[in-house]
Amino acid sequence: SGKFRAFTHDGEGLSHNDVRAICEDRAGRLWVGTSYGLNRLEGERFKAFTESSRGQQFKVVLALHVDADGSLWIGTKDLFRLKDGVFTRYNSEEPYLQVSSLYEDRAGQLWVNGGLRIEGNRLVRAAWAKTALDLLGLVIWTMCEDREGGYWIGSGTGVVRHLNGVNTYY
Repeated sequence: SGKFRAFTHDGEGLSHNDVRAICEDRAGRLWVGTSYGLNRLEGERFKAFTESSRGQQFKVVLALHVDADGSLWIGTKDLFRLKDGVFTRYNSEEPYLQVSSLYEDRAGQLWVNGGLRIEGNRLVRAAWAKTALDLLGLVIWTMCEDREGGYWIGSGTGVVRHLNGVNTYY
């Protein structure tokens, strides 16, 4: 209809007005991550999944991604997966982890913060990513894969491209 509509904490049930991430799942449901929880649009209002929902902690949601099999991935101070109505938490040994970036490459590998991947129920750092991520800093904001299969990783301190075992900094 060409009209914009604002959804807010006060009027439509959004957990907070500070929106950090948005995505749509395969069923056409809109998911919104805010600085105080995970939200799903249901009709004209949001249903909030806050830090007490289902025993999970969704305080600050920084990243959302729907993968090839339809799972919703939720980046907070931890990583969660919502599949078939069940939330699963993925642990990491990374200090000070905040999941700020989620990316699925052409091979279906989910990357977390530019260099962590899932093995079993844990997040592990890819061998090539240690040097690249140490130089970029703790917060990775974005990642993508180029036509040549190179990974581009962006942070607040710059960009690195990883291709064929070589990291190039820009």
